[in-house]
Amino acid sequence: MTTHIAGAPALLTSRRAPEVAARRGTVLVYHGFGGDKSKLEDLAGALADAGFLAIRVDIVGHGDRRLPDWDEVFSEKRWSEAEEATEAEFLTLLRATAAEVPAIVDELVAVGWAYEGRLGITGRSMGGEISYAAVLNESRIRAAVVAWAPSQPVEDPRDTP
Repeated sequence: MTTHIAGAPALLTSRRAPEVAARRGTVLVYHGFGGDKSKLEDLAGALADAGFLAIRVDIVGHGDRRLPDWDEVFSEKRWSEAEEATEAEFLTLLRATAAEVPAIVDELVAVGWAYEGRLGITGRSMGGEISYAAVLNESRIRAAVVAWAPSQPVEDPRDTP
C-alpha cells in the first residue's frame, strides 16, 4: 500500500493489516542513493513473511520527491569536477531524511502502525547511513541493521604483500 507518512512517500508491506503486523514490530526501510521506495522489495517481503510491518520510505530528494535538477546536481561530471560540493548536496539529503524520522515515528504511533519498543530501521548504502543517523535522532528505535555498499571495491588485506 502506497501512502504518505509525515509527508514522506512510503510503501507498506505486510501479510496482515498494518495495525496487526505492527504488534509484532515495524521496520523502516531506506533504499540506496539514486533509488526509490520500490527498491528492497525482497527485504520488505521477508520482513512481512516474518510477521512485521515493513515501511519503505523515499529518501529526501529521491523517488516521488526527486530533485528537479537531480541529473545536473549528481552528474558524473559534477562528481569529478566539484566533488566537495556534490558531497555536500548528498549529505544535505541524508541529514534531512534522518531529521524527519521522529515525525514519521510520531505519526506511525498515532495511527497504530508502530508501538513503543517494537520499532526498527534498516537501509542499504545511503539508506544505511540514514539508519545510523536516525538512531541518534530517535530513541524509540530499538533495533538497527544496515548494509553498506562501497562505491569503490574494497581490497582484501590478505592480498597485500
